[in-house]
Amino acid sequence: MKGKEYELKIKAYFEKKLLIEQGRKIQVDHLRTINNFELDLSYTINIGGFDYFTIIECKNWNKTISQGMLTALKGVMDEVKAQKAIMVTALGFQSGAIKYAKSHRIGLTVITKKMNETKFLNASGPLPKDITQMLQENKTAIAAFPYDFDIVGIITPAKGLHEYFVSKFGYDTMNALINIQGAEDLVNYLSGLDIKIKNSIIKIPVFWKKDYVLSETDGLNMQLSNQSNINVLGSLITVAKFYLEKFKL
Repeated sequence: MKGKEYELKIKAYFEKKLLIEQGRKIQVDHLRTINNFELDLSYTINIGGFDYFTIIECKNWNKTISQGMLTALKGVMDEVKAQKAIMVTALGFQSGAIKYAKSHRIGLTVITKKMNETKFLNASGPLPKDITQMLQENKTAIAAFPYDFDIVGIITPAKGLHEYFVSKFGYDTMNALINIQGAEDLVNYLSGLDIKIKNSIIKIPVFWKKDYVLSETDGLNMQLSNQSNINVLGSLITVAKFYLEKFKL
């Protein structure tokens, strides 16, 4: 499969994914030129009043991607002032490339020929061993039908879960929720919180998780590798709200 054909299939995939997640068409540009750089794919999406510009480099090569290729992509990302960059390949990435990408906000995506979709976007901490292994495995090229393939990858977002939550709801609210895990008497603990913190917890919207994921995946709403932390925090919020409202603490 030639480069242009591969790029157009990836373009079709991302446009369909964005349409599903956003409920509206998001144009993914093919071969747009900015500051004398010709970009394979790129798109801009507005989330929460902020524009996110993402560039996507497509490599349908018969070898894995090296760190040097990502260094070049990082240079382009800086020159065109993109918030994120994603490298797409049909084969995989060398270990040095995976390490480099994690610290430079570059997404690594392996696309192969199945429909079950799994995308891991790394927010913090070491990468899971199974994800690293999948990224390094050699894969077969994508099938002819543009949506009949798997996608496995990682992206390092600008904000981790703690930073995002504190920016939205405040440090005191985050700290109060975390301390629930060590409370021996939950009712007494919650009743002793400052009234401002209680109200802040009750007012946390149910869509906070999706808001975080959308902002960190540039509108794609795919699974984050810190999903377990998100689930724990979500459970703490649910428990706190239940007790605060039920017992009118």
